Amino acid sequence: MKGGRERERPGAGLRSKEGGDLTETRRKKRETPLEHFVDKHQCDLIARVCNIGPILDNLFREGVIQQEDYDTIRTIPTTQERMRKLYSGSLKAGGQAAKDVFFRILKKEESYLVADLNRKES
Repeated sequence: MKGGRERERPGAGLRSKEGGDLTETRRKKRETPLEHFVDKHQCDLIARVCNIGPILDNLFREGVIQQEDYDTIRTIPTTQERMRKLYSGSLKAGGQAAKDVFFRILKKEESYLVADLNRKES
């Protein structure tokens, strides 16, 4: 060490917006939990889901979407726009539990698509 000074690690002593050590904040961001399947494959699901009717029916039956949202989404002309509305509304508001139900329904109604996306992951 030159001049008896220790080298500090980058970001040491700096504070994040949350008030913690910046290097600690960076480390925690790298350790985030795995991304949910429906989030990870959002673009592919929006583009490739074909059988949206039964998916909406099941989401409504299981209480993930309410009558008003169900009716609104059903009037949207394209499947891709319906999926975008579903993502931006009910799935976002319902959080992890809604995504879990949606994924279970997707595995039943769009099993080949889910299998294809799983193959691409591995």
